[in-house]
Amino acid sequence: MDANVESYSADVGYDFFLNHAYIWFHLSAKPVISYASNAVINKEGEIERIDHWVNKLWKKGGDINAKMEDKLKFL
Repeated sequence: MDANVESYSADVGYDFFLNHAYIWFHLSAKPVISYASNAVINKEGEIERIDHWVNKLWKKGGDINAKMEDKLKFL
């Protein structure tokens, strides 16, 4: 499949972020995410926690000095 997708839009559901990760990783498409004003954002998505997990997985190739996009693709 040689899809050329620049961006996509979806509403937020329980599994949306996992689906977004697959689409972003395989197609490099940028998301347009709409979520409710009362949405709960998971603390694991904060920069400090992302850096924590990348650092913790350094033996598997995690690089704390990499660009954020590379860190997210690694995770």
